[in-house]
Amino acid sequence: MTRRRKVLAAAGALVLAALAAVFLLEFDAPVLGQAALSRVGAALGTRATARAFRFRLARGLALEGLEASSNFTGGRWSLAADALVLDHRLWPLLTGRVEIERIVLKQPRLEVTGSGRPLTLAGRELSLRELAFTGTTLSRLTGGGRAEAKELRVSRTIARELDGRFTLEKGTLAADPIRFRTDQGRFEATLRARLDRMPLTYSLELRGDPLDLNAMAGRAGAGSFGPATLQLSAAGSGAGAAALRGQGVLKMQPGRLPSTPLLQRLEAALGAQGLVGARYAASETPFRLQDGRATFDAFHLRADPLAIDMRGWIALDGPLDLAVQVRAPRSMLRVAGVSASVLDTLADGQGRLVVPLTVTGTQENPVVRPDVGALLAQAGKGAARGALGKTLKDLFRNR
Repeated sequence: MTRRRKVLAAAGALVLAALAAVFLLEFDAPVLGQAALSRVGAALGTRATARAFRFRLARGLALEGLEASSNFTGGRWSLAADALVLDHRLWPLLTGRVEIERIVLKQPRLEVTGSGRPLTLAGRELSLRELAFTGTTLSRLTGGGRAEAKELRVSRTIARELDGRFTLEKGTLAADPIRFRTDQGRFEATLRARLDRMPLTYSLELRGDPLDLNAMAGRAGAGSFGPATLQLSAAGSGAGAAALRGQGVLKMQPGRLPSTPLLQRLEAALGAQGLVGARYAASETPFRLQDGRATFDAFHLRADPLAIDMRGWIALDGPLDLAVQVRAPRSMLRVAGVSASVLDTLADGQGRLVVPLTVTGTQENPVVRPDVGALLAQAGKGAARGALGKTLKDLFRNR
């Protein structure tokens, strides 16, 4: 290689290194950062602060240690994030135009408080794309975009692989559709919410498909419920589930009854063997959601050789109150406090017996009690009918 070529090669390497440094190295950018911070604060309708401002040509501007808060009608919100990153499009920037391609919030935490329990939203990284907004305050902000997050925690629920389109118009947020995954299954939702006043009000259309009932029952990896789907239409206000009201349908595909606390206690109360592991048929159960409870009038599980019917409510935070009837072959059942002879008289013509029970307590620790009084009363009526029949037969025989 000639000396001239060596010089040109060295010069080219220096140019590439310089370009790499310009594109990849980060620089303090207080003037640019303060200007961006003022725009962020104006969009949020409050004053925003940041600990530091870092700029990289290839990525964009990062506002580190971002904090903002403000009052609005009936409440207050606060936002904190490790960083707010404004990713720009590189080519327009090189031609003198700034176009934001994506906004990324790293480790964001949003808290909205009113008269009730605060609503909290936190995640590892929330990405907003395809943004187009006009307006200077939350109540006048209009626009939309696309939201993505690997993990987002809303109160006690963790949503993963979140993706959805949204619009914002004069304080009203609309998202349709939002797709995400939880430990209980995959979901698709449509959401509308008023963000500019308290209490926060919203409406929700939610579909879970497939739904993992084993995970919902705390039996992940060890259960045998079949797949299920959930459809829910609801509206609510505030941060808690108590104000959420709506109607839904739970559809269950065939499976086997797993060893849940409720089924274990039912087996023990009936002295039965064969509930756990019994194969059940598909079912469809409408329910109502109100006051933090899912209430249903008829939940049927048809299994061979038994059937379980339930009505009552299950609270979203654990407690339950159910009236249960188990219909099974007489040979499978023993009930404490009721003699075998009495149970024999209650069996129908097919040799099956219906036992009523009450269930209280919680989903993790249910209290199951056979309704002995109802069984004895039923047996007494049966005995009275038998005695009356015998008397009538004797009367006509004597004639």
